[in-house]
Amino acid sequence: MADKTEFPSHPFWDFALPLHETKGVGEAVIAMQDRHGVNVNCLLLSCWIGASGRGRLGEEGVKQAIEAARIWNKEVVQALRGVRRVMRPGIPPIDKALSDGLRRRILEVEIDCERAEIVMLGQALDRAAKEGLHADALAEDVAANLKDYFRALGAKPDSDDLAYIESLISAAVPGSAKTKGEALAKALIV
Repeated sequence: MADKTEFPSHPFWDFALPLHETKGVGEAVIAMQDRHGVNVNCLLLSCWIGASGRGRLGEEGVKQAIEAARIWNKEVVQALRGVRRVMRPGIPPIDKALSDGLRRRILEVEIDCERAEIVMLGQALDRAAKEGLHADALAEDVAANLKDYFRALGAKPDSDDLAYIESLISAAVPGSAKTKGEALAKALIV
């Protein structure tokens, strides 16, 4: 078997992995991926830029992120995900145990490809962070970035997405008041 890929370090990866593992966030981003066709890494980038004091992406920054990730995400990440999902129930006559083992290996490669996309996005859209911003201001930037991202996709989060968006904002900026995250999430709902 081949050696593990060595990835360059980047603060976006250092933010994205623990955020994704925070209770409720993994479920939230997958639900929004399935419901609205979002690229999870662009969604996490929207959170990182705002929560880290890097401000707001704005319409141009969001377009830049979408374009930077477009080919890699579609041709590599989504293709691997599609193969993995097709294999989930098993495909006779291949033994299910063998199929499951291969599916787990595909998942590992898919995660590595997602990490490569995260590093690429972080490098493409990184900017200096402002220090000393209040958590509520950071949460407002996260919400603004999410709103701009949804708008660029033509996605319209609804009341079914409220808890997902609130969990993303609250997890991205844990120092912000819960009521602030709830209010910002409600403002994104159409």
